[in-house]
Order: sequence, then C-alpha cells, then structure tokens
Amino acid sequence: MKAPVLFIGHGSPMHAIQNDTLTQHIEELLHYRQHPLASYAAPTPEHFYPLIYCLGASAQTDKLHIFNRHYEMASLSMTSFLWS
Repeated sequence: MKAPVLFIGHGSPMHAIQNDTLTQHIEELLHYRQHPLASYAAPTPEHFYPLIYCLGASAQTDKLHIFNRHYEMASLSMTSFLWS
C-alpha cells in the first residue's frame, strides 16, 4: 500500500481562475507566459509556480476543489486549491 502524500504550494497564483481552467487547459497553463495578459494575471512567476508544481503532482483521476475564493483589499486573491 502506498502512503498518501501531501503537497503544499504557497503563493497568490492569479486572479479569476476557475475549476475548468485548471483541468481542461493544462497545456495553456504550462505556457502561460505566451498569453498577452499573462503579466496582469501573474506579474512574477514565484507566486504562480507552486500551482504548477501541485498540478503536476496530482493524478488525472484527482478531482479539483477550489475551497477558498477570498480576496483581501478587493484585489489580492487568496484562492486555495485541493486535489483529492
């Protein structure tokens, strides 16, 4: 039996992300810098990379849950993701 593993990524990945964005557009997420608005969504990569690491550690059969959509000062996203 394999022991469960917990990956924790900390950052403020981007604004206005939805469940289907992560699960249906993985290739685009990996090449996000090519999008013309990438600098607005993730101005610097250190906040975005933890999301990519956790996405890569998840299995295709894992279900994605977005469990916190809280914003600080109306613009700082505290969005939290859980794969199970």
